[in-house]
Amino acid sequence: MEQKEILNTTNANGKKLTIKSDIASDDLYWIDIQDINGKLIDSFPITDKQIMNIYWNRWLKMPNMSYCRFENTSHDLQDCYDHWNEDEDPNEYEKRGKENILELCRMIIEDYGDEEWKNTEQEFKSKY
Repeated sequence: MEQKEILNTTNANGKKLTIKSDIASDDLYWIDIQDINGKLIDSFPITDKQIMNIYWNRWLKMPNMSYCRFENTSHDLQDCYDHWNEDEDPNEYEKRGKENILELCRMIIEDYGDEEWKNTEQEFKSKY
């Protein structure tokens, strides 16, 4: 099987990701993952280009820096909120993502929400 390399990159942890397309098929991609020493960790086919793109984007996503973590995440969370009901038939990755967001929001409110929200709300109202 002849393959064409379409991406070769290293993430922040030093792992190498290679995505190859099968020249004979428009809908078959291979993902190879190597550790920092070049040892093959995993190799698997992906037949869905959308799933391949999700994997690729998640792999390449840069971690939030500590000085802007909450600011960046709040923008991403607002985007998710704005588009929550747009996809009538989300794939399994999106369904799990929504479930994870809801669980994390519940945990944040449960662990930090009451007192911090009251203080923030009072401070906000006193300023504006």
